[in-house]
Amino acid sequence: MSANYKKRRTYYKGSRGRWLGIRSAAHKLEKSIKEFYLPGAEALLLTIRKHEKDYLLRHDSKYIDKNQAVIKTLADQVEQSNLKPEYKTAIKQLLDAYWQDFFQLTELNSKNMALVENLRQTVHKIEPQISTVLAETVKAANAREQNLSQTAAAAKQRAIVVASARFFSV
Repeated sequence: MSANYKKRRTYYKGSRGRWLGIRSAAHKLEKSIKEFYLPGAEALLLTIRKHEKDYLLRHDSKYIDKNQAVIKTLADQVEQSNLKPEYKTAIKQLLDAYWQDFFQLTELNSKNMALVENLRQTVHKIEPQISTVLAETVKAANAREQNLSQTAAAAKQRAIVVASARFFSV
């Protein structure tokens, strides 16, 4: 598992509301679809989840469109099935809830990515100024170190002169 994937996974787990909403809706859909016989519905549901995971891993908006198309296909299949109207309505409501949560998650992700990009641009703008301040600080520290070395050398010479004078004056 790559470090980048782990970061994204942690981020989406941190967005508990959207993440859990999607998972909850998907699990309810799975349960409902397994209760009724809908040819190909399980495969469509797996495709929906695959597109969800692909989006979460790659942040590519094409998976949003793909997911929406598969959700529509599944909704059409439910509508054309022989299920009782109340079951059709319940499954379509679950599909709609899943889509709303997924879409809101993608919107939040887009906003977060825009904020991160804005932060990167700001950092790139201030990097030269930080480099200048750092260079001036290093230069000042070196000058201070050199000044201290000169002061220490002068104090050493004075100490030698004073010690010599006392030694010879005795």
